Amino acid sequence: MGTMRPTRRDAEAVLRREGWLSLQPKPFQDDVLARCRLLFFAANEPIYRVGDPPGGLYGLVSGNALVQSSPPYSSLQMIKVGTPGMWTGEGAFLTRQPRRIELRAREATWVMHLPLEQMDRMVAADPMVLRAFCLLLVGTLDVLLQMVSGLQMNDPFRRIAAAIDRSLPRSETELTVSQTDLAEMSRTTRKQVGPALKLLADARIVDPSYRKLRILDRERLRRFAWDE
Repeated sequence: MGTMRPTRRDAEAVLRREGWLSLQPKPFQDDVLARCRLLFFAANEPIYRVGDPPGGLYGLVSGNALVQSSPPYSSLQMIKVGTPGMWTGEGAFLTRQPRRIELRAREATWVMHLPLEQMDRMVAADPMVLRAFCLLLVGTLDVLLQMVSGLQMNDPFRRIAAAIDRSLPRSETELTVSQTDLAEMSRTTRKQVGPALKLLADARIVDPSYRKLRILDRERLRRFAWDE
């Protein structure tokens, strides 16, 4: 989609097909999307920063975004590359505390924004809606558990494969990511990423190109990363 504004129908179709919202009942999907605004962010523009006040949810429609966070008084660390279908922002809604994560567009990026006041209205109308928003938080915790488990591996090649796996959407086979990104997410170096990608390419697990990975066999990628 790039800088061209997607149609409302196309934007909604992306979020119904991939990620947290796609797993929710259709009436809930309809309600969320009816309350959302379609917004554009240029390359390197922050969608929100650590410390910003609560501001609702953001769902990526096109492009990609860096997801970064850190403990207080520490520099930001890259968690994953956010891709279409990803939603984030639930923590600030649930706690009413400042943002703990930074979301920054890597390229021209379109997002759907569900404002905080609209989330409050949904919960006031039906308290059970809160469960769906909590499921988004559980998904975020799953990613963090993957990250911790991956970074505890001794083998740098497996850490790199784990970083690819946690960034790749469930139904997608392509990931826009640089070798520098993979090195940061896996706590390795670019000198280690290159040979790791060659190994995975020789095994017909991935097909790497400039700032892009095509996944040829997701199951074998997972086994390489996670099987002892």
